[in-house]
Amino acid sequence: MKIRVDDPHLVDDLVHHLRRSGCVAAASEVEAHGDGAILDVELPAALDEEQARMEVELYLKVFEATHGGPATVVPG
Repeated sequence: MKIRVDDPHLVDDLVHHLRRSGCVAAASEVEAHGDGAILDVELPAALDEEQARMEVELYLKVFEATHGGPATVVPG
């Protein structure tokens, strides 16, 4: 799935946060888009796409609370 982070300066912190949570995310997969950034994230331990999305959204809420920058799952 794709994740959008509004502040590109937070991308490295987000990648590390997601990795600690069991996700696969690599800084080399990050693409800059205007004043935000998009990165690809996978959760290999998830049983299906719905579970992966729910877990990643939870990880993003924790990230937002600790880093102050919004990050969201990109629809599609």
